[in-house]
Amino acid sequence: MIDYPIVVVEWEDITSNTEPWLCLAEALELKPARMTTIGWLIADNEDSIIVASSLGDEKEVGDVNCIPKSVIKTKRTVAPSK
Repeated sequence: MIDYPIVVVEWEDITSNTEPWLCLAEALELKPARMTTIGWLIADNEDSIIVASSLGDEKEVGDVNCIPKSVIKTKRTVAPSK
């Protein structure tokens, strides 16, 4: 199995409304969504990190998220790589 550290990442994502029209007051109440991603940190690049929530025996990865560093609020390692 591939060995990477396990991280918890809190980050902000866009929020939208499914209604085609909103009153201005409702639109002004929209806030970014606070997200939490937990998984193996498979890459830490200059502008982003890549986290996979599933690892396979044959070097497969699943439920992969590429998160821009500009939206990350916190990142902590909960299990270091071996």
